[in-house]
Amino acid sequence: MSPGVAGSRITALTLADGHPFDDSATYSVVINDFMLTGGSGLGFPGHPIASEPINVTDLDALIAYLKSLPQPVTVKPEARIRAGN
Repeated sequence: MSPGVAGSRITALTLADGHPFDDSATYSVVINDFMLTGGSGLGFPGHPIASEPINVTDLDALIAYLKSLPQPVTVKPEARIRAGN
């Protein structure tokens, strides 16, 4: 898989609250350590302003979350990521 040319794939971002992504703003992002360290070229460019480990593995967090839900767990599809026209 080729990473392509920087800036050539994502042309616009809209936040969950409907506001457009602001290049001059600072955002908090929760990602796993694989992504933070640029695993497979999928991380963010440069270095983060700050990073803070939460001392929970991804699997531990997922298990705790699933246990907190009414059982059996049901999932409905979400359209959080959409291809642009």
